[in-house]
Amino acid sequence: MIDRQPARFSVNDYLALESVSEFRHEYYQGYIFDMTGGKPPHAIITSNAVRELGYKLVRKGCTTFSSDMCVKTPTTTYAYPDFTALCGKPLYITEQRVTSLLNPQLIVEVLSPTTAKFDQTDKFDEYSSIPEFNTYLLIWQDRPLAELRIRVNEDTWQTRRFEGLDAIIPISTFDIEVPLTDLYINVDWSEESG
Repeated sequence: MIDRQPARFSVNDYLALESVSEFRHEYYQGYIFDMTGGKPPHAIITSNAVRELGYKLVRKGCTTFSSDMCVKTPTTTYAYPDFTALCGKPLYITEQRVTSLLNPQLIVEVLSPTTAKFDQTDKFDEYSSIPEFNTYLLIWQDRPLAELRIRVNEDTWQTRRFEGLDAIIPISTFDIEVPLTDLYINVDWSEESG
């Protein structure tokens, strides 16, 4: 997310724009955010997460989604997480030709400098309004670091950080483990990323 539009918009305004736009936008508390392309590390890490997590979750009978799947929260936020998954039947809603997922269990966000704070706070609060949502994985794009949040009950989340390429993330809600090194395959922080 980059540009915050100066005016507030209704949900109908957002849906009308999203249904005809060739570019994706997110909607949060009356503001529309342009979804812009990320830097190479962000794209590589996202691709790695989709591949590594997707493979493990599909083998357990779960449904996985790339960043092309819109997620709608009960608080009427519309977002495009980097990766989303659920075990069970997906529930969708289509509004003005915009189809959104309503019941993700796992949401993954790769943190960029411009979105990190928002993804860690306000966006997390919005996602937390989804009753089925129980696992949030944040992956830093500028160093080997991840944070895993698992819902303990309605108001409590357990948070663990994993740092260094030798760390292994145990995602107990799905009974899988993900080596941090697998999420950072081919990421080279020494090169200028544009």
